[in-house]
Order: sequence, then structure tokens, then C-alpha cells
Amino acid sequence: AVNFQPVSLTGRMGKSEREKYRITVPDCVQRIEEQTNGEVTIDDWFPVPSCMPLTNVIEAFSSKPKYELSIHFACGAGTYIFEDADTKKFVPLTKFCDIQGMLELFEDKAEEIRSGKNKYFTMLEVVRKLKGFVDTKKQPAGLDLAKMFGNILMKRSFDSVGSWHVKGLFLGMMHFQDKYNEDLERLQRCDIHYLTPDLRIVPFCAFNVIPEWYRDRIQKKYSITVEEWEEREGVKLEDGLYRGLMRRGAGDELAAGCAKSQMFHDAAQATM
Repeated sequence: AVNFQPVSLTGRMGKSEREKYRITVPDCVQRIEEQTNGEVTIDDWFPVPSCMPLTNVIEAFSSKPKYELSIHFACGAGTYIFEDADTKKFVPLTKFCDIQGMLELFEDKAEEIRSGKNKYFTMLEVVRKLKGFVDTKKQPAGLDLAKMFGNILMKRSFDSVGSWHVKGLFLGMMHFQDKYNEDLERLQRCDIHYLTPDLRIVPFCAFNVIPEWYRDRIQKKYSITVEEWEEREGVKLEDGLYRGLMRRGAGDELAAGCAKSQMFHDAAQATM
């Protein structure tokens, strides 16, 4: 994944200085279009909560609550690009897939399942209709998007989702707030929270970007040294640290994380 981070402004800044350095999500996607010579356009991006229809149909089919990215639309955006096996060029998802139509299908079928329609027949209908949203003439060589989506919907496993991420590259961005653009509606719709030791739930931007509101006070009140923690827990902090491939060595790939994991291998095989 490649995540672009619009800057959050800190410290005392006059209006002219703020205008000089301020860059928003729309500014970013416009510059990406310019700097990729139109390969990734502003129309290829979707706000984060656009994925909710997919979550809803999976939730309705599985009858189990799923994590919902229902954040405020202004918090971030994302898209996927796929490499054409023949031309080696990147092709945005929107260039060969009717995303809007697919999302509408997901939402409609989720509502049908909730209203009592047989969920198995409904999901089979969804999978059968997926090909109709994909322009196979424009679809990158070596990619079967409808098949991948069908596997995700029916299997709902890490391997099926892993296949998607092996083939595609996620482009995303999230614009964290600062004192000059604080938006209460965005804070209320936050999906990234901090649970504090005194059992309060604090939105990310309120906690991290404006630290004197919550973070500094909480850390001052509850933080302890590494030595104190090790004595209390009876373990060494170093023993629990993640070891990547560079530190483990080339002979220990399976223990080195996702890039060399069995899950990655299985996901890659599933796309062949």
C-alpha cells in the first residue's frame, strides 16, 4: 500500500502561512493526477465509507457484525490500481469496473437478506452478476476481478482477501485534523479510537493531533518506565518485539511477517 499524508499544521501560524502550507485530500488527488500524467485521475478515488455496502452484504450473509469503516467522508480517500501483466502499466480499478453499480448491488442485496430473503440464493445472485460490472476488454491482463470478488464474498477468509492485495496496490490517504480545521462532525464519526486506562474512548485526532487535550495528561498520569513495566510483568520488552526479515535473516522467512508468510504464499497461489 502507498498512503499519502496531507500535513497537519501545528504551532502558531498566520492565515497567509496556513494557506501556503495547507493541502487537503482534494488537493492531493488533483496533484496525483497531474504527477502521474493522468494515469490515476481524481475520478478514480472514493471516500473511505464507500466500502460500507460491501461490509453490509457480508454482514447480512454471515449474520455476524463486521467492522464498519463508517467514518466521515472528508477524513480520507482510497483507490486500487492493478498491474497489467502484458504492458506492465498500472490500471486503476475504476477504469475497468463499474464500482458505483457494484456497490448499489451490494446494498440492495444486503437489504433483501435483512428483509428475510434466502441469503444463499441472494449471494449466488450477487456472485453471478459480478461479471456484468467488469469490462473484460479493459481489465488488466492476468486479472479476473469478478472471480476474486466472488471468492471474497463466499469464503470471507484472509486468503481470499490476501489474493486481492497480492494482485492490487492500495492507494490511500487520511487527513488528520489540527487546531485550524477541527471539525466536530469528523470527531464524532471517527473509526480510530484510543481506549484510555480510565475507560474513556477518545477519537484519534482529538487524542494525537491536539495532544494537550488528552494524550499529554493521560501519559503523564499513567505512564511508567520500561524497567518498571518489566519488573511488574516479569518479562523483557525486547523478547516481545517483532523481528522482520532483515533482523531474522533470510533463513527464517515464515517467521518474518506477511511479506514472506504462508498466508502470502497461499494468497498468491489462489490468484493463479
